[in-house]
Order: sequence, then C-alpha cells, then structure tokens
Amino acid sequence: MGSFDNNRAREVIALSVPAILSQLSTVVMQYIDTAMVGSLGANATASVGLINSTIYLTNGFCTAAATGGSVLTAYAVGAGELRKAKLNYRQSLICITVFAVLLGIFCAEISGRLPVWLAGDEAIIKDSSAYFFVYSLSLPFVALNTMASSALQCSGNTKIAGAVNLIMCVLDVLFNRLFIFEPFGLGVAGAAIGTALSQFTAAVILLIYSCLFFDKLRLKDIHGRLIDMSVFKKALKISLPVAFEEFVMCGTFIITTRILAPYGALQTAVYSLVVTAESICYMPGFGMGIAATSLVGRSLGSGSRELTKTYSALTIRIGTAIMSIMAVVMFIAAPAIAGMLTADREAARLTVTCLRIQMLCEPLFAVQLVTSGIFRGAGDTLVSGIINAVSMWGVRLLLIVLLVKRYMTVGVWIAVSAELCVRGTVFFIYYKSYRWLNKYKL
Repeated sequence: MGSFDNNRAREVIALSVPAILSQLSTVVMQYIDTAMVGSLGANATASVGLINSTIYLTNGFCTAAATGGSVLTAYAVGAGELRKAKLNYRQSLICITVFAVLLGIFCAEISGRLPVWLAGDEAIIKDSSAYFFVYSLSLPFVALNTMASSALQCSGNTKIAGAVNLIMCVLDVLFNRLFIFEPFGLGVAGAAIGTALSQFTAAVILLIYSCLFFDKLRLKDIHGRLIDMSVFKKALKISLPVAFEEFVMCGTFIITTRILAPYGALQTAVYSLVVTAESICYMPGFGMGIAATSLVGRSLGSGSRELTKTYSALTIRIGTAIMSIMAVVMFIAAPAIAGMLTADREAARLTVTCLRIQMLCEPLFAVQLVTSGIFRGAGDTLVSGIINAVSMWGVRLLLIVLLVKRYMTVGVWIAVSAELCVRGTVFFIYYKSYRWLNKYKL
C-alpha cells in the first residue's frame, strides 16, 4: 500500500476498534448471562436457549428500524448538512420508539405461548416464558440504545457508544448477581431483569449524550416537522430489506431450534452454547461492518466514489484478517470456552466439537459481514436480503434437514458452516461487481 492507503487504513482502524469493542461488549453480556444461568444446570441453559433465536429476531427488527435513519444521517454528515442530520435523528428516535413499544406489547402477549410453539420440554417452559416476558418489557430501551449507538457510529463517533456498552457489561454482571442469586434469587428470570436494567441505563446515557452534547446530532434549537414523510419513505426504503434480511436469518435460527427441540434439552442447550461462544469471533466482523457503513455512507455523501472503493476494500481486508486470527485462537481454546459456559460435561464436549466445525468458515463469514455493512452504507439493502434468503432457506435449512436426524447438533453446525462459505463467496462476487455503488441516489 502507498502512503495514501496507509493513512486510510489507520482511519478505518481508528473508527472500527471502538465499534468492534462495542459489539464485543454485547457478546460479553451473552457470555455473562449464559455462564451465570448455566451454573443453574442444563435445563436453565436450555430455557434461555429455546427463545434466544426469537430474541435475536426482535433485536434484528430494532436494528433494521435504526438502519434507515442512521444511514441517512451518515449521508447528511458527509455532505456537511448538519441541520438535516439532526432532523433525521430526531425523527428516527420518534419512529423507533413507537415501533419498539408496539413490538414489545406483541412479544409480551405471546410470551406465555412461545416456548410451547417452539416445542420446548415441559421442564423449561415456565422459565422460558418468564425470561421472554421481561425481555419484551425492555424492548423500547433496547431499540433506543440501538438507534443512538447507530447514529453516533454513522456520524463518525464510535468511542462513546463503545464505552457505554462496556459500562453496560459491568452493570449486567452486577445486576445478574443480585437478581439470579442472592438477595433476590429469581433464577432465569433474574438474568432477564439484570440485562433489561443494564440496557435501560445504557440507553439513557447515550440519549443524553447524543441529544444534548454531541455537536453533529444535538437537538437543541432544531426546528422543523417532527415527521417528514419524504425522509420517512427514504429511511423505510433502506430499512425494509434489512428487516426482511433479519427475518430470514433469525427465522432460520428459530426453525433450527424447532427442529432440534424434539431431540431433547441437551441438544437445544448445545446449539445455544455454540451460538453464544461463536459470537465473540464474528462480532469483530459486525463491528467492521458498522465502520464500513459509516465510512461508505459519509464518503458517498461527500460525492467521492473512489474514496468509497478505498474504504470498502480496506474494511474487507482488515475484517477478514481479524476474524481469521480469532478463529484460530478459538479453535485452540474451544475446551476452555465450553467449560466456562456450562458445567455439564456432555454439553461441553459437544460444544467443543461444534465450535471447531464453525471456526472453519469464519474467513468467508467475515467477508459476508463486512460487505453487508458496505451495501447498507450505499443504501443497497435489497440484494443482500435476497442473497441471504436464498442461501439460508435454500442451502442451510436443506442441509440441516438432511443431517440433523443422524448427527443432531453436530449435523446442524456442519450445515451452518457449509452455508456460510457459500454465502460469503456470493457476497464477494457481488461486491466486486460494484453494482452497489450505483444504488446511491437518495
């Protein structure tokens, strides 16, 4: 690389490191919940694992709702139109709050029946329902946390979001200790309460900072329509394909959980444990994808296509390198990670096997995660949604159905790893076509 590329690489790293730390903090919270609940036994782990896929789906919808507004904010910041950026942010906060409240009411309503629909064992239905009900009540704070973090990151400020999410991890440990064990002793439901309280605290801090103190988003003395329908339609055009993508991905997780559930609580628990364990490896890819969305959005907003190409290439290289290194480390450290997450020996043994299978696909998984962030920054969210749908439903679920009866959870992770290799390859081919660059017309 020449000096220009080296300078851009340092800029990418400076923006992506806080974003990666922010994503890792989310994973750490999952590790904390899983480890603390896992100390209560395999049934407790399975009760959370059963509805984790549904939680990922609702969180994904919140992410989708935040994507449209934050990408438009990135365009406005890149073009130097800060008043427009602030108006976009204010409107996004209003819209996502309304959306999250309605979603939370719906989730609370179905919380008692969801574990039954997912074919959970009778022994875990009560705890699963309680966990999901508490989570449902926290959805508005989850959504506001997501919106504020996304807007800050797309405006070029990843440090505050990362710092607040690290604080959220510390609070999660403290709250979980109080509510799972002594003095309240609420078990699985206590883990949900602890996570909800930490999400609430993080959302309040981020909203206060972004709305009152951050120059690019500060809402003081900003006048204009609370809801601009032309802006709303533009944001919706970006968000709806992302919501479809999240539905496809998380819907596949739910179907997978449903397929595994009849094979017993152990298989459900192992699937959940591997999902949690693997996430620490791919969250750097998510973080790099966030950086890519911000850099691509702002460079397109400034009118520079060449700069967009430079940033996109650098984020792919750096993201793939980080996840490849982490995959090697996790392959070696799999026994220690499994032992940390569960006290059940058989669950730990199966977790090690499945985790090592999954690590084989991480480089191509990194390509998919980063290019997805690039496409979002360019406003091209439809194609990635279509690719995900075809790959997840046409490749992953087909392989799972073929392998699960004989190999159970191990077969599921063979299917997942193979599908991710296929999807990463297709995403890279589309990236190299540069058709996504022509989507920026908003």
